[in-house]
Amino acid sequence: MTKTIWEHLMEFKNVILRLLFVWVVFTIGTAFFSDEINRIFTAPLEGQVISFLSPTDSFMYLIKIHLFFGFLTSLPVLLLILWQYLNSALETKEKKFFLFYIFSVLILSLGALFYGYFSIIPISLEFLLGISPEGTQVMLTSQEYTSFLISLLLLLILVFQTPILIFGLIRTGIIKPTTLTNNRKYLYFTLVVVLAMLTPPDVLSLFLTFIPISILLEGSIWFASLGIKKEDR
Repeated sequence: MTKTIWEHLMEFKNVILRLLFVWVVFTIGTAFFSDEINRIFTAPLEGQVISFLSPTDSFMYLIKIHLFFGFLTSLPVLLLILWQYLNSALETKEKKFFLFYIFSVLILSLGALFYGYFSIIPISLEFLLGISPEGTQVMLTSQEYTSFLISLLLLLILVFQTPILIFGLIRTGIIKPTTLTNNRKYLYFTLVVVLAMLTPPDVLSLFLTFIPISILLEGSIWFASLGIKKEDR
C-alpha cells in the first residue's frame, strides 16, 4: 500500500524523535563516567588549566562534553535506526551498498577521531599556545576549549566522509572517474582552500589533515573505478 506524503512525514518525524531519544539516553549514561570523560577531554592540554569565568561555566562545560560523548557512543545505534527506516524502501543490491556505507561511516569516523585526538589537536594546541609573546600567559576558558576541540573533531568526522560521497557519485554514474582524474589539480586545490578555512590557522595542521584525506580520496576513486570496470565486463 502506497503511503501518502503526510504519512511519510510522520514516519520521518518518529525516526527523528527516536534518534534524539537514543542520543539523550546515551548522554545520560555518560554521566556515570564523568571523571573519566573529563580526563580524556582535557588530556591534550598536557597540564594546561581550564578557567571558568562564571558560576554556570562549569555546568555548561559538563553538558557540552557529555552531549558530545553521548553522540559518539550512540553513533552505531543512530545509524542502525536509519538503516531500519530505509530498509523497506531499498532493493537487495541497494541494501548491500547501504550497509557498506554505514560500515564505512563508522570506520572513517573512528579514524577521524583517533587521528584528530592523537595528532592534529595536540600539535595545534602546542603551536597556538606556544606563540604567545614573552611575559604573557594564555588563559584558556572552558567555552573556548570545548568549542575548539568539539568543532575540530566534528569537522574531521565530516571531512573524512568525503571519500564516501565521491564513491557514491561515481558508482551512481553522476560523476565519471576520468572527470575527477583529469581535473585532479582543481579537486585538490578546492580541498586545500576548504581545509584552510576550517582547520586551525597553522600550516602543519592543514598538512596533517590534507594527507589522509587525499589518500582516502584516491582510494575511493580507484575502488569505485574498479567496481565499474568489473560490472562492464
